[in-house]
Amino acid sequence: MPQIKFSPVFLIIILFLFPVYARGDWFFDVEGGYVWPGYIDVGIPNDTGTLFSLTGDLPAEFKFVYRLRMGYQFHPKHSVSLLFAPLSLNAQGSLDKDISFNGDFFPANTDLRAFYKFNSYRLTYRFDFINSKKWKVSTILPF
Repeated sequence: MPQIKFSPVFLIIILFLFPVYARGDWFFDVEGGYVWPGYIDVGIPNDTGTLFSLTGDLPAEFKFVYRLRMGYQFHPKHSVSLLFAPLSLNAQGSLDKDISFNGDFFPANTDLRAFYKFNSYRLTYRFDFINSKKWKVSTILPF
């Protein structure tokens, strides 16, 4: 399956080159922070592969991550948005046990590198039941 490369710089350039689209009902959010793996246990196939951890057995890196959301509010109570939230982590090390993973065999004490990827792309419709200065009560329908 081909991967679609997304450049967050593209959205920022569009918003600055065409400021008319950034006003009014359009919105753009940027979130950032650090992520550290809490629980990533893997084993493929699930029933016969060796279960190992990307947090305990092969420590994964701490990493800065970001999320981008762009949307349009077309009515005071209705909006749609697109979310792009890439997440990938690298882990490396060796284990003192043999590993069977996805049909391949890795003897104990072999240098291993693992790549974990969990990107999120969402199209969301949002309806605000209440939208006042004090309260905002909404429901969302992710697609």
